[in-house]
Amino acid sequence: MNKLRSIIRHEYISIVSQKSFWIMMLIIPALVGFIFAINHFSSQSSSDRINQIGQDLQDVAIIDETGLIDSSIVEQSGLKLHDPSEQDSLMASVKAGERSGLIVYPSDLPQTTTYDVYLSTADIGVMSAVQSTAGSLLRASVLAPLGSPEIIALAQTNTTANLTFYEEGEQTGGFNDYIVPGLITALFFMVISFSMSFMLVSISEEKENRSMEMVLTYVNPRDLVIGKIIGVTLVTITQILFFTALSAIAFLVLQSGDTAPALPLGIDLAQIPFDPAVIAVSLVILLLGFFVYAGLMIVVASMAPTAKEANGFSSVFIIGSIIPIYFSELIITDASNPIVGFLTYFPLTAPMTSLLRNTVGSLDIVSAIIVIIALAVYAIGSFYLAIKAFRAGSLEFAQSVKLSQLFRSQR
Repeated sequence: MNKLRSIIRHEYISIVSQKSFWIMMLIIPALVGFIFAINHFSSQSSSDRINQIGQDLQDVAIIDETGLIDSSIVEQSGLKLHDPSEQDSLMASVKAGERSGLIVYPSDLPQTTTYDVYLSTADIGVMSAVQSTAGSLLRASVLAPLGSPEIIALAQTNTTANLTFYEEGEQTGGFNDYIVPGLITALFFMVISFSMSFMLVSISEEKENRSMEMVLTYVNPRDLVIGKIIGVTLVTITQILFFTALSAIAFLVLQSGDTAPALPLGIDLAQIPFDPAVIAVSLVILLLGFFVYAGLMIVVASMAPTAKEANGFSSVFIIGSIIPIYFSELIITDASNPIVGFLTYFPLTAPMTSLLRNTVGSLDIVSAIIVIIALAVYAIGSFYLAIKAFRAGSLEFAQSVKLSQLFRSQR
């Protein structure tokens, strides 16, 4: 028992004491936040620039052959409506760079639903501004019979809906119900992406540098494998607690403002429910799924003679973990589909598929129990194979271990 504790402590400390571990733990959420911030500010900056360009393009000429464009709206925009007979001269001025652009609404616009825009530059900002102006003039003119400017503005505005959801006569949280289990699903993907490499490297590097020979003189293979799995599991729990703390801080920061941020799909941070049963099922699936992949990583690392070859083989299992993402629409919308049933219980796809189904509420209590039992069996099976593979390949440095060797009697 003392040796097992020493292995667990060594495995855990050797990982969490690495600067690279904490750097990656900080970089990922920081990078995500940075991308969201850049996207927000760049969108705002782009919109402001287009509006500014639109204000500067007062020399854009307008020709209307449809009779739809309201001259008063054109004048209010600071532009001028020209007679169709002037089109050739206006085109010449655009070509010569003397005029920024020309907008022509042809007589067949109602049939073709297209109009022409001629520009003196290929600048994307100018193009966007002139196109926006042309579209706005057309919409405002068509909507002018509605009456007041407020009604016209309302007709052109992207309005929003307040969503209320009901199920079996009871009001539900709608998409708010998906937030917490959805975050656990995302957390599983992150854990698999990072923690599996620790397990792979822990075995394969010790084999390559021949330190495994010395370790096995003090510890039996079974204790070493179990110790490494528990150690990396503790690392995974550390990651979960760390990212949970960051999520909680982000939640509190967003809620501390005067107004909560507007989110899509009716999501309200203040109304996010924390269903203990749903959260418990997701966390159990996450941990059992992690055990399945941890055992398989040890199998791969033990059977491959070098870390390079082990990394190559491990990609097969990593791909297996993300396959359900490509079937996410089917998983979310049709849980009774045979393909979804297969993905739910196949060892490599079961964790992610089950987490997705639990997120959207399609994993009923019976299915959840069956999935958890299946994952527990898969985890035990992967541990069994891991110990077998480790005994067969821990001291094999020249060639890969064959699968048939795993089931031969070993010391």
